[in-house]
Amino acid sequence: MLKIKSMRKTLASANLGLVWFYVAVILIFSILSPIFHSSQNLRNILSSYSHIAIVAVGMAFPLLLGGIDLSVGSIMGLVAMVVFDATLLFHLPGWVAILAGLLTGILAGLFNAFLIVRVKIQPFIATLATLGLSGSDLCHLRETDQSRFDRCCDQGSLAASP
Repeated sequence: MLKIKSMRKTLASANLGLVWFYVAVILIFSILSPIFHSSQNLRNILSSYSHIAIVAVGMAFPLLLGGIDLSVGSIMGLVAMVVFDATLLFHLPGWVAILAGLLTGILAGLFNAFLIVRVKIQPFIATLATLGLSGSDLCHLRETDQSRFDRCCDQGSLAASP
């Protein structure tokens, strides 16, 4: 009896409200569209949002430690630009481009860590500054490499990208 009461309390918890909403959405869309509940659709959803899931897992750590990282989106953009340049502009092999992107992300994370741990700047302020730095780097790279960027786009090498 005690086990059933604790189970009801857990299932009725406010923390599980999002889970119940998610289950309701899946049921509604499964009823409205027979294609929604297919394995192909599940694969499409998982592959389309896998990068967001990876970033969300990484964002859990600063939040669990009581901090916040505001620079994630702009660093993601900077890493994407590095991988883009490495593959389409400099014609490097895929593994080299991925390695360059990983190193860019790691260096940005280490820079954030240095500002927070060694310089003792609050995480909100440090990552806000990094957001501004990496965002301005993207604008600068876009302006200086505009002709090379346009040349790649004109050749149709980005036609398969969303």
